[in-house]
Amino acid sequence: MLEQKRLIESIHPFELLSSRELNNLMAKVDIAYYPKETSLFSPTKKSHSLFIVIKGIVHELQEDVVHNLYIEGDSFDADALLYEKVESSFVVVEDLICYEIKRDDFLELLQNKKVQNYFLQNFISRHQHLKEYAVQNDLTPFLMAKVSDIFLHNFSLSDADS
Repeated sequence: MLEQKRLIESIHPFELLSSRELNNLMAKVDIAYYPKETSLFSPTKKSHSLFIVIKGIVHELQEDVVHNLYIEGDSFDADALLYEKVESSFVVVEDLICYEIKRDDFLELLQNKKVQNYFLQNFISRHQHLKEYAVQNDLTPFLMAKVSDIFLHNFSLSDADS
């Protein structure tokens, strides 16, 4: 139990918890094992816990494209617990041993304002990044176009007084 506590408090933002909050959390944390190729959750399979990777690898997929890779010490998917909506699929790539913090226990953790700010800011940062990525993709054809491919309009002169 002491080893579990040390590992969890070494992961941001759990080191922000008070000793009492951390002890309370440790009494509720489960350890789980999932073999390779297990689908943890997806848009059609509801998430039940916050996962913290002890050992193994998990891919976050959107339309069969890897968007994130989770390894030892990483946690995922707070957004699914906060908003009860899953937009990605989470698949075990290498046998997974993890801690699981059930949804209700995770929401209780958010009573700590520092932990709450971390998870909410993390959500905002990710969505800002996705928005910037989408804009970049919209501009890519324009930025990659040859000057010879650009349509030029006839110029027109106007009087400064008009």
